[in-house]
Amino acid sequence: MILGFQRVWMMKWWELLTRQITAIALANNLILVTHNIRELERVDGLQLDDWEV
Repeated sequence: MILGFQRVWMMKWWELLTRQITAIALANNLILVTHNIRELERVDGLQLDDWEV
């Protein structure tokens, strides 16, 4: 069972990791492969590709 504060910490950890990966892709003009298109399509200049079938 995950307590409330643990759930918030995990969510923040995941958001930080996602932002770091996004920044690396932007800085290096890379295509980011993700199934999280809806959230990341807001980032201007980020190239996305969804490999989910």
